[in-house]
Amino acid sequence: MEAVLNVGVPVFAIVLAGYVCGRLGLFGELAAEALNGFVYWLAFPALIFLSLSQVPVDRVLDWPLHAAYAGGVFGTFALAICIGAVAFGHRPAALVIQGLAAAFANTAYMGVPLLTSAFGDDGALPAVLFTVFNASILLGIGVLLIELDIRSEAPLMAAIGGAAKAVAMNPLVLAGAAGLGVAAWDIALPSFVFSIAGSLGAAAAPAALVAMGVFLVGKKPSVDLSEVSWLVFLKMLIHPALAFWLAASVMAMDEQRMASTTISAALPAGTLVFVLAVRYRLLADQVSAVILISTLLSALTIPALIVAFGVG
Repeated sequence: MEAVLNVGVPVFAIVLAGYVCGRLGLFGELAAEALNGFVYWLAFPALIFLSLSQVPVDRVLDWPLHAAYAGGVFGTFALAICIGAVAFGHRPAALVIQGLAAAFANTAYMGVPLLTSAFGDDGALPAVLFTVFNASILLGIGVLLIELDIRSEAPLMAAIGGAAKAVAMNPLVLAGAAGLGVAAWDIALPSFVFSIAGSLGAAAAPAALVAMGVFLVGKKPSVDLSEVSWLVFLKMLIHPALAFWLAASVMAMDEQRMASTTISAALPAGTLVFVLAVRYRLLADQVSAVILISTLLSALTIPALIVAFGVG
């Protein structure tokens, strides 16, 4: 429980700090947009590059682990989009944001310290691998689908080409490709490169949370509670349930890997989804509510899972 509080309470404290500063006008009117730009173009790319470049490649190819987590992610993502299309009537790009809110777990900011606390230093590797998956594959697919919808009025080949170019030039995707290249070819970069990436990456989550707090200033509680509740239900129950079933029944994993996969899937929605929602001006209010509520609920669900797996 203490480990969960140690990573959960700061989320609300930083959001509150951003809200108070925004409310007092300390940052100016464009603070949320500027902070979001910093996170999108510098901080999160640095974090993604740092994570990927330091992943031990010889330990990455754990296909059952990847399959169980990815199956939970894509199952939840697809369910969110299919039900959302019928129930909420959003355009496809907004449905993609819904899918990301339901399936993109906060493995970087919360998962790594939680699994380290539960299983020791080696236990953090699954959270690092899942962070790589979220930041490179899931995010790349999400951006591609959003760009295809945005360009839907263009001729088909022009839309596909434009969307592919937008994904290829996306700073988050570029950072992921660069990090994977460094790890795969064992490129020895100067230590100051990792120092710079570490400094910027450390600011990613706090800056995104501050931006969320500033964004909430002056916002009226006008979000559709049924929509937010549905996404929270998917994120906090369906996603980990799917991951657990795949890990335990289909992949027949050992208990530690099964626990790591399930706990990672049970983490609240990641702040990077909010960054994308603001970037594309799609459902930012709903996404911020999902992140805050799922983070609050995780103070109850994560300890319960840790106890259930006998690691707390």
